[in-house]
Amino acid sequence: MTLRRADFFKRRRRLAYFQSHRTRRKQQLRSENHVNADASGGTYVTNPRATTNALNGPAPAGTAYAIEIQNPTCTSATLAVYKIVSESEASLASTPIPCNNGMTVRVMYTAETGQIAVFINNALGYLGSDSSIAGGKPGIGVRGPPSGNSI
Repeated sequence: MTLRRADFFKRRRRLAYFQSHRTRRKQQLRSENHVNADASGGTYVTNPRATTNALNGPAPAGTAYAIEIQNPTCTSATLAVYKIVSESEASLASTPIPCNNGMTVRVMYTAETGQIAVFINNALGYLGSDSSIAGGKPGIGVRGPPSGNSI
């Protein structure tokens, strides 16, 4: 089978697009969690980047970005975004959000740009950027949940 010159370049462009798109995907973390809050209380944490010793409560440790859903009730909660470096915690954002039992919390972190996006039930809850934490692995956690609540 002989390829025409135009077909060859068309396929080459598609391959180049696919490779660059695939590279961007590799550097993007997507985490989706469902918070089941039958009773009020607890803190539900997603860490898009964290060292193995990272903790954000009650005393911060390690290095991490921490996205928290704090004290969810049947109608509202607080979305808090923190950066923890060398046992020091800095707040990047804190905002009230609507809350419901079984709500979806989606966190996207893009390493290339340092962009952090948090979606609550598919609505944007936070968008910011910080690229000061260069490495780490993702993780999730729960602190002080009432009986029956889970992530």
